[in-house]
Amino acid sequence: MRMISLLLLCPLAAQTFDAARVQPGVFDYTITDQQKEVARLSLKIARTDAGRYEFSADATAAVCQRWESTATASLEPIAALLRFCKDGPDRPIFQLDYAGRHVSGTRYTGVPPTQQKHAVDANVPDLTVDQRIDWAAVMALDLKPGLRFGFNVYDPVTGVSRLTGQVDSVQPVTVPAGQFTTYRLLYQMNKQGRVEPYESLVSRDAPRVLLKIRFPNGSWSDLVGMR
Repeated sequence: MRMISLLLLCPLAAQTFDAARVQPGVFDYTITDQQKEVARLSLKIARTDAGRYEFSADATAAVCQRWESTATASLEPIAALLRFCKDGPDRPIFQLDYAGRHVSGTRYTGVPPTQQKHAVDANVPDLTVDQRIDWAAVMALDLKPGLRFGFNVYDPVTGVSRLTGQVDSVQPVTVPAGQFTTYRLLYQMNKQGRVEPYESLVSRDAPRVLLKIRFPNGSWSDLVGMR
């Protein structure tokens, strides 16, 4: 809580996202909880001929998860979707379309055959990114030791949340994909009265790669390979 209080009191540098600071490609991760593998994730980042960036991921666990998020080069959100899958057709969770400071679409609750459909119709403030790619937005900043940052993320269930954090240190890290010099990033999302803390290690030099990330539930994701 002390770090969070300090971040909220200290002025933040002007934030500018540049997706060119994020390495495109396909990245494979393992997710571990208490040193036991619980899931695998394949992440794809692609730049289109139109200059947009497409992020997508497939996570395989007890219930598989597929998401996509499309954004401009400055990570202004364009569209996003999330689906769950297990023993049958994909089950939609939500589909979003962004237009400037407005987001619309559909989200679903429950499971078939009683799954319910809800309209999404909301405004978002400036400097908002889709929550699927908050980790990419952090990497797309002009990172340097001691930098403090803050921006907004949007999710159709929790709405707009504030993300604040800092570049904590430069340190070496070894993951299954190899050895790297990294920035250690500490950040948190303030969501409806609760704080979700994250820690990520990203390659120091741009274009950057996400090497490790710790999620609020204590699990870790480690880079296994990239292509």
